[in-house]
Amino acid sequence: MQEGTGEARVSEGSAGPYRLIDGNSSSPIHTVAVENAPFGAFAALFNTSETNNSARLYAPRESVPRITDGIGGPNATVTLVNWVRVSPGHLPEGFVSGVWDEYGVEGGASGARQYAIFLNLGACSPSNGSSYRGGLASHISPVGGPTPGQKYCMTAACDPRPVPPNAWHCLATVYDGEYIRAFVNGTLEGNAWRNPFALTGGIFSPSGLPGRVGAEFGVGANRVNSTPGSPFHWSNYYSGFIGGIAVWDSALDLAGVKQACALGRGF
Repeated sequence: MQEGTGEARVSEGSAGPYRLIDGNSSSPIHTVAVENAPFGAFAALFNTSETNNSARLYAPRESVPRITDGIGGPNATVTLVNWVRVSPGHLPEGFVSGVWDEYGVEGGASGARQYAIFLNLGACSPSNGSSYRGGLASHISPVGGPTPGQKYCMTAACDPRPVPPNAWHCLATVYDGEYIRAFVNGTLEGNAWRNPFALTGGIFSPSGLPGRVGAEFGVGANRVNSTPGSPFHWSNYYSGFIGGIAVWDSALDLAGVKQACALGRGF
């Protein structure tokens, strides 16, 4: 996230270089100098007051095959880590990053969800969304669309600990084929509010499914359509800084998550 505003953010690692580009050149995600940013002097600022119908960073699916097509199927595993500093004030439900299209790039019928990190989902709030909307939601979808019998995808590990603003946090989703686990700052707080969350079936892959295609790797917003048959729109805008993103096609253990968080300064 050290590249300038409007420039592609370029990854490092065995799969790279992968490039995150701006979804809307007229309203780019700004690169801003921020104290204690985890991987340098700068971070990407996502400001909900400036959003429009495509304000996000993204990588087209075909340009990042190791973290899209490569993390799908009945035996798929994943670790997704985000370094974030959320904005103060009321925090809306926010999509931080992942491969997660609730509209479905094949036309809205089924969706193209794989894995993602969300913040402040009402579904992850032990108070039922009344006074506090929950912390980290670590989503995995085996089916791509809503959980059978539900309106939304409900297969998520939830860590309802608050993620305080104006400080850096390391958020991680780990799926090992049997459980989803949500980690905050390298720690897992087990709770009856589903952390870990038991889930078998792997991660959705459109391979071999006629008419089904997959989603982009997105950051800061995802596609939805609230009314069946209506056009899609971008929603779940994240508000705050993102200092880094890392993806593994394996499930890190607790020590591995701690080591991953420690890649960023201050963890």
